[in-house]
Amino acid sequence: MFCLKSNTFSLINRQLYRYMSSFDNLPVFKSQQSLDNLYPKSQISSDIKTNAKSETDNVFSGHIPIKELQISYCRSSGPGGQHVNKTNTKVTVQFQLSSANWIPNETKEKLKQLHKNNINKDGFWIIRSDKTRAQLMNLADCLDKIRCYITEASKPIKQPSIETLEKIRENREKAAIRRLEDKKKRSLMKSDRQSLY
Repeated sequence: MFCLKSNTFSLINRQLYRYMSSFDNLPVFKSQQSLDNLYPKSQISSDIKTNAKSETDNVFSGHIPIKELQISYCRSSGPGGQHVNKTNTKVTVQFQLSSANWIPNETKEKLKQLHKNNINKDGFWIIRSDKTRAQLMNLADCLDKIRCYITEASKPIKQPSIETLEKIRENREKAAIRRLEDKKKRSLMKSDRQSLY
């Protein structure tokens, strides 16, 4: 039987302690999908105030309050066999866009213009998803769509440069000249046909 002396055992313990304590000085690596990277400005704690929006913080944080959403489920269409006829996998998420205080006011106005076809007469913004055959995955897809749409609408509109505007004007003029030349050629060809008969 293998047996260690007490001083050898304490030596091993000391070396192991030194080895383990060296891990404290190493840098910490996080994946691309960590919560800090996905929601950089959010506070991940139990006391998140979803309804409180300060006047200075006019930026969407990425947090969507589930309590303010109306979520409904129904049968999905498309392939899937008998599973489609038995489970409610299609997800419809809707909420009142004008009363959503977690979205900045300027972003709301842009969303009303960009997604006016998905807003009904009562002012509810409706997002649907039946991408997968799992209810939770479709709900996650709806929330991701909302997050992407709001982030896209909160970006400032880039004004084109003077050179770009000049290039667009030149292209339009060339297209108009080309169209008129084609029209003249076509009319000459028709008039030549009529003179032959």
